[in-house]
Amino acid sequence: MANHVSALDSFLIGPIFFPRMAFFPAKIELFKNPLLSIMYKGWGAFPVLRGRYNVAVMKKIVELSQDNIVIIHPEGTRSRDGEIGQGSKGVGKIIYETNAPVIPLCANGMEKFLPVHKRFPSFFKLIIVNIGKPMNFSHYKNLEPTKETYKMIVDELIEELKKLKTR
Repeated sequence: MANHVSALDSFLIGPIFFPRMAFFPAKIELFKNPLLSIMYKGWGAFPVLRGRYNVAVMKKIVELSQDNIVIIHPEGTRSRDGEIGQGSKGVGKIIYETNAPVIPLCANGMEKFLPVHKRFPSFFKLIIVNIGKPMNFSHYKNLEPTKETYKMIVDELIEELKKLKTR
């Protein structure tokens, strides 16, 4: 689980920090160009329609997380100011439904490397990545699978990401 401040977050986090292919959801608009679509899919991206609850995508993420690395940005969209925002209850649901380890990761400085409003990166920017300890959310399994439970889970994750940001 990583903060999201740049269009390159998932594309860089996977290959740099993980020894094998990492998968991640990406907005469907990125897949409109057939050539870019092939490239994104080769990097582990899969298309998602933003702004609505998608049972098929949630199921795919849960299934992928059983045997693969899946990078998810719990905020759902890029931060405009570099700060960590609220997490999506859908991410809490994913964590609730899977027993996969959750490792928080906060990339500080990516918002300067490729800000939201820019098309090309600004090289030679300092990027510091803080990786937290695996988080255990099994204590939530005693609670009913409700929106409130999912919110508590994602809120705990967001608090950990905020701690990693201030390191």
